[in-house]
Amino acid sequence: MIAFFKIIRWPNLLIIALVQYLIRFFIIESLGVPHVLNHFYFFLGVLCSITLAAAGYIINDIYDVEADKANKPHRMVIDNGLSLSNAWTVYGALNVIAIISGYVVAGAAGFQSLWLLPVVAIALLYLYAIDLKKRILLGNLLVSLLTALPVFLVALFDVLPAANAETAEIIQPIFYVISAYAAFAFYTNFIREIIKDAEDVEGDDQEGYRTLAIIMGRSSIRYILALLLVVLLCFTGAF
Repeated sequence: MIAFFKIIRWPNLLIIALVQYLIRFFIIESLGVPHVLNHFYFFLGVLCSITLAAAGYIINDIYDVEADKANKPHRMVIDNGLSLSNAWTVYGALNVIAIISGYVVAGAAGFQSLWLLPVVAIALLYLYAIDLKKRILLGNLLVSLLTALPVFLVALFDVLPAANAETAEIIQPIFYVISAYAAFAFYTNFIREIIKDAEDVEGDDQEGYRTLAIIMGRSSIRYILALLLVVLLCFTGAF
């Protein structure tokens, strides 16, 4: 059980759920913004988000076993508390939960076609695990986009479906605010991904990865990170 909670990164899942509920209670409900999901359906939306994220962590660890032996052997979970076969089983179960909950929430929001979003996210996370994370910036951008997605989904599934001629004046600025939070989550996670690549240079290089940190070297990547942080501080100060 300890291995299970470790591989799904439960603190990260808690943060995802907390952020979505904070947006719901302290922005949408406290400001009286029209929305369409009751508490049960909103919970299913949160469940969809955290199961997708948990499945993404697992599939990444499954395909990262060799690199992790070099980068962080003391933190490995697969074959060190959780077998590879059990990891695949949990991964499949989490994806099923995500698809079912996403389908139900999409129907409740009146946007039935949006049930495909979890399917697309699952496919992208799988591609990230097997290939895209090895390519310069592509993996960083993808995982940052998927990290920001749970924030934006609150606006997409709960607020946007309530928009009409009468509510547009209230909903539009709130939609922009939530989108700005999503953009902030994307950018800060992108910086974090670059830092992680710089920390994992040895194992990633051994496995044939072509990350920005490997191509530029640790000494040069510091200047890129400094520039990204300055831009972040400037935008944070502006807002």
